[in-house]
Amino acid sequence: MFKPFTASNALFKLKPVYSNEQDFTAATNGVLSIFSNPKILDFHPEKSLKTIEDANTYISGTVIGYSAKIHYNHFIFEKETNNVIGVFEISTHRRIFARYQFLNEIAIGSPFLRKTWMVEYYLKPDYWGRGIVSGFLGLIINQIFSDSDSSVSALTNKDNFRSKRILVKHDFKLFMTYDKGNEHWIKTQ
Repeated sequence: MFKPFTASNALFKLKPVYSNEQDFTAATNGVLSIFSNPKILDFHPEKSLKTIEDANTYISGTVIGYSAKIHYNHFIFEKETNNVIGVFEISTHRRIFARYQFLNEIAIGSPFLRKTWMVEYYLKPDYWGRGIVSGFLGLIINQIFSDSDSSVSALTNKDNFRSKRILVKHDFKLFMTYDKGNEHWIKTQ
């Protein structure tokens, strides 16, 4: 079973958010900033958050996800400011198949897909191109693989070349194209 963890480098810290009020507030403000940014929404309009209440609901769902053992969001905090600048959404196969119905049909014939985990990552555009996501993604993949014999999936917009570059760097392979050219990538052990 995946265990939430903390990791850091010189400038950033990756960690889950539980009920610590300071972290909860930073995460709430951070996800509102991320999921209301037009550059993020160009690739992920379904993630749009409009109000602080929307962001509070997102963070509350994160805490519930830990308890239910279905998803384990981890947040990237900038150490100097304690602001959240990114989020990794780490989901079990149970949550994936509930959210992405088209994967249910595919998983029937794919044993490795039936146990896959999914990693989604979002970073404030001011921090793009600095290797932040790539550095922490490797740690998350290692954590998933250390606790199971699963694969790891990622979905990306066909035009999101930065994201595809990160996936290739971490040995993900393009598994399929779906829904107007969006892509499903897989990494196996």
